[in-house]
Amino acid sequence: MKQRLERHEKFIRDDESTLLGCFMAAKTKGTGYRQKGPTESVHFQINRNSCDVHIDSHGVVDDMGQYSLVGMMAHLPWDLLPFLTKNHGYRWLAPNVLLAPTLGFSPSVLTRVQRFYEGGFKGGLPSMAEVAKGFQVGYDVQIMGHTRVGGVISYDDSYLTKIKPSLAFDTIGKYGRLSTQLSMDDVSAGATLNLGEHLKLESAFSKTFDSAEKADVKVKIYYQVGDW
Repeated sequence: MKQRLERHEKFIRDDESTLLGCFMAAKTKGTGYRQKGPTESVHFQINRNSCDVHIDSHGVVDDMGQYSLVGMMAHLPWDLLPFLTKNHGYRWLAPNVLLAPTLGFSPSVLTRVQRFYEGGFKGGLPSMAEVAKGFQVGYDVQIMGHTRVGGVISYDDSYLTKIKPSLAFDTIGKYGRLSTQLSMDDVSAGATLNLGEHLKLESAFSKTFDSAEKADVKVKIYYQVGDW
């Protein structure tokens, strides 16, 4: 199985030569293989005695096979935290409605950390005080596995409303996704749209209300021969 996954174009092995790859490999029992894509993705964990295969709700590698800091930050509260806590604090409100705890950081903190990582560890990292004030904890309601609506409160008592809707169409690879996050201090939004089988559009927007920070807008277009 490991040999087939090594050759499979839609899976990558955890790369311990990168910072994010080392972090993800440290939480993997054995050798980890992850399906490419920021949305739901299949994750293999293989060692000499066992093989664990499950679906992560948020992938940590993009469609180009590169680790995504944003994907990792979403993977932590939605996939890794439930595993580490044995689903403690998770409540089924109805057959298709899940109340789940969540944690994370404000959009401004995530944006600055991502700039630092993508810039080759150059640029201004947020201070420990900013990281502490940007820490958020709360609850999300997950509906039908595709739509999430929730709210969190940050360490500095500023209230934040987080809306994370997503919609799956035909298969796990054909989807459109929108995520937004608003607070008293900043705003971020992202969208992914498949334009047929070979063309995909991704966009991201983030802005802090501090005049010292500028808005950050990214638009990426991917073209691939074959299905995603």
